[in-house]
Amino acid sequence: MASNRYYTGIDGALLVNGTRIAKIVSWQLQSSAEVIETTTVNAQARTYVFGRQQWSGSCVALYYENAAGTLDSQLLVANTLRTTTLSPTTTHTIELQLTSSRVFEATVLINSSIVQASNDAAVEVSIDFTVTGLPIDATIGAV
Repeated sequence: MASNRYYTGIDGALLVNGTRIAKIVSWQLQSSAEVIETTTVNAQARTYVFGRQQWSGSCVALYYENAAGTLDSQLLVANTLRTTTLSPTTTHTIELQLTSSRVFEATVLINSSIVQASNDAAVEVSIDFTVTGLPIDATIGAV
């Protein structure tokens, strides 16, 4: 018999290019599908079908340097916080996990980042991403 289960953020994780970004504060994922009208001239009611799908999301990470001296959030901000030109096809594989069996994995473009510092909190890095193509894995929405 299956038991009821509620998920919390403490169970989750974010991986970028296969590397777990350990100091994530939060993440979110948004999905949508276009709705295309198919109503004919003599129809009494409008009709629709689904069109293209789209996914995007964001996350907040702590600006944290590990014992090796590497910035944990470097994979997140390297595309936007830079002094050189970026190739238009630079992508990353992001995996959002609720648990190891409830994931969303996709190829993404990281299109913005914000480093935020205040005197009463740890420095945070916020990033926004857009999925390019279809997801690799979407068991986060599995039934």
